[in-house]
This record gives sequence, C-alpha cells and structure tokens, in this order.
Amino acid sequence: MAGVLASGAVQAEGLQLQDILQQVISQHPKTAAMREEGLQQQAKIRKAEAEFDPYFSQKVSSRVSGYYDGNVLTTELSKPLSEMGARLYTRYALAEGSFPVYEAQYDTLSAGEVSVGIAFSLLQGRQTDERRTGLRTAGYALQQWQARYRALLNDQLYQATSTYLKWYESSLKRQALAAMMKTLSGSEKALQRRVEQGDAAQMTLDEFSSNTLEIELLQADTQQLQAMTQAKLDYYINTPEPLAAPGTTRQQWPFFINATRLSDLQRQLAKHPLQQVLMTDLQTSRAQLTLAQNTLLPTLDIQASVARDIGSGPANLDGTESKLGLNFSYPLGNRKGRAEQQIQQAKIRQTEFKITDLQQQLMQQFQAAVARWEQSRRVLTLRQQASELAARLQRAEQARFDSGDADMFVLNARQNKLIKARMDAISAHVSQRQAELDLFYAAAALDSLALQPSDHAPLLNQPTRSAAGQN
Repeated sequence: MAGVLASGAVQAEGLQLQDILQQVISQHPKTAAMREEGLQQQAKIRKAEAEFDPYFSQKVSSRVSGYYDGNVLTTELSKPLSEMGARLYTRYALAEGSFPVYEAQYDTLSAGEVSVGIAFSLLQGRQTDERRTGLRTAGYALQQWQARYRALLNDQLYQATSTYLKWYESSLKRQALAAMMKTLSGSEKALQRRVEQGDAAQMTLDEFSSNTLEIELLQADTQQLQAMTQAKLDYYINTPEPLAAPGTTRQQWPFFINATRLSDLQRQLAKHPLQQVLMTDLQTSRAQLTLAQNTLLPTLDIQASVARDIGSGPANLDGTESKLGLNFSYPLGNRKGRAEQQIQQAKIRQTEFKITDLQQQLMQQFQAAVARWEQSRRVLTLRQQASELAARLQRAEQARFDSGDADMFVLNARQNKLIKARMDAISAHVSQRQAELDLFYAAAALDSLALQPSDHAPLLNQPTRSAAGQN
C-alpha cells in the first residue's frame, strides 16, 4: 500500500498528502491500536478452535483400608468432533487387587483393558452446540473487526485529508497574497517617486497604502489559519519533516471523481463497513438463535464402545466386549431456552430494521454528496471566470490610472475586487476537492479505490473547471 500511495509523486523536500495518508495507515497510534484488537480477535478464533483439541486425562483410585484392596489406573485420550456433537475416545484401564461386587466393572486382566468408543448426539447437540457456536461467532467477530477497521481508516483518512485541504487552502491564499504584495510593492515605489516629484498627490499614496495594508491584514489572517491547521495536522504526522509547499511538487490528487469512479463508488455502498458490522451482528444473532432452538430439543445421546482385556486372569474377563449406551433427558417447561429464543428472534428483527435504515441513510448521504460535487464544479467554473475578469478589469484600470484617466479610488476598488475574486477562486478549487473527498468518504472507499494508481489523476495544485471530461 505504501508503494501505491507514493505513486505519481515527485521526490521533493517536505511531506506530501500521500505521505501523510501512509503515516495514518501504518503509524498512527489509533490505527495501530485497532490492529492490536484484530490480533486479539484472531487469538479468540484459535481459542475457540482449541475446544476441539484432543484431551488427555488420567485417574488413580486406591483403597487404603478396609476388607478390599483394589487399585485402579485409568488413562483416556478423547477428541471432540465438529459433527453431531461427537466425541472419539480411547481408554486404558489397569486394576489389581480385589473389588466388591458393586465395583466389579473395575476388574481387568493382568495387562489391563483397552477400549475404543464414540459418543454422539441424535437430537440436542446434533446440529450445533456451544463449542461450534463459539467457533462460528468468533469468525463473525473477526469479520466485524475487519469492517470496523475499515470504518476507522475511512474516518482517519477523511479527517487527515480534510485538515490537509484547509492547510493547503490557506497556503495557496498566502502565496497569492504574497504575489500581489510583490506587484503592489513595485507600484508603490513608483507612485512614491511621482509624489516626491509633484506628479501625484499625497492622498493618492495614502489611499494606495491603505490598500496594501488591507492585503497585509489578509496575510496575517491566512497565516494564523495556516498555523492552526498545521497544529491540527500534526496529530496525523509522526515525523518532524515540514510540509511541502503547494506548487513545489507534482503530487497527484488521489480522490478525483469521474463517471467511472462515480459508478464504482455507488456500487461500493453495498460493501460499506457500517453495513457489514450490522450484517455480522445479524449472523451472530442467527447463530445464537440456532443454539437456543437446540436447547429446546430433548437430550438423546448414544455411546458405543469396544473393549478387550489383555493378560491372564478370570475367564469371564477374557475376550472382546461391546457396549451400547443411550442417554435421554428433557427439562420440563424449558422456560430458559424459550426465553433465549425470543431474545434472539427480537435481536434479529431489530438488526434487520437497523440494516434497512442504514442502507437508506447511506444512499441519501451519497446522493447529497453527488449534488454537492456537481454544484462545486459549477461554482469553480464561475469563480475562475470571475477571477479572470477581475484581473482584466484591474489591468485596464491600472493602465488608465498610469495614463492619468482614472483616480486611485477606482483603482483600489478594482484591486479589492481582484483580491476577493482570487481568494474566492482558491476557496472554490479547494471546495471541489473537498466535495470529491466527501464522495469517497460517503462510500467508505478512502482506503481502497482512492489509493489505486491512475493515469488520469489530476495534480492537486491544478484546479479544473469541469471534471465531466475525465473518464
């Protein structure tokens, strides 16, 4: 992903937008903490899988006093299976000494008894049980974490990029104001010479100076805004490297919109992480409902085993014996199981309503973002035209003033309109970029589609009048 983020950018001094996004993804403590949660979810899956691990046990029973002196050693290895609640086991028992009649089942030949058996469920526990449900829900929890991680990345990338755009806007305005001040500085020196030579009145120079003072005040305001956004942007940056000034690099704008991407983003709504979070909640509730329905069934378990004694001893212990056992039970009433079933059924209906509501919200938010984007393109075109017109009028008025056909009041008015038009054009350019970003955010695609390299990606510092021609 780091290679994708860095594509299309020229190596230069200072951090670019792609560098900041990469730091958000790979180094920001908030995303790092979320990745640690993912490791916990993966460990919980392994923990649930461990419920089906083989189990070794050993028991020793010894009579230390009394008429009988029988001792028994029993060793068992069992393995739960994932079907029918089954359990395979093998057992070895060795007995010595004498036992009362009611414990005659402990008797073995001299080398002990070896048995193999299986136990499984016919009703309750056949389709599911707590172990299988736990494994299934652990998988859903991991899927939910993946969706929440995507949602977190989407939020973090959006906030970082939005903050960067505010810094970028104030930087562009400072550059534009500095260029104007440089031009006006030369004009002010020329005007001062005219005043000293008696060709212009002092009032004219004072009026001109008031205009430059207004620009200096604007510079102070934009500098303050730039410092504030820089401080906010530092939250997403983990290196002391300064930001690259606008225009010093040919960095691409990764979140551009065209007809193809707009269709892709709309399709992406079906995979929105917030919807996937609810879908995993729905799957978990359905698994719990299946478990609750399982507890309403009677317990009917079968256990079958084959055993053989080895060695010497009584004749009645010699040979192979087969055993078949049946266990049946059913709690009368079973109110607990029925209550749990009703709880899970209500949860399922609740989650389905939430999913429907979320789908409507996501579609409405996306459509609103599309409308804002289309409007931002129209506004940008008008603002650029207004800026170009204001520049032409200011140049014409400057020529008239230089020839003595206009006064300073009219020239200052033209200059003020030019300043406002250029500031508005810069704001419109950034607003269009923000509208494009909002579309990606609405589709939760900031970490996927936006980071794919594209030959059609425009440069960040080159505003476009219309994106309709991009494909």
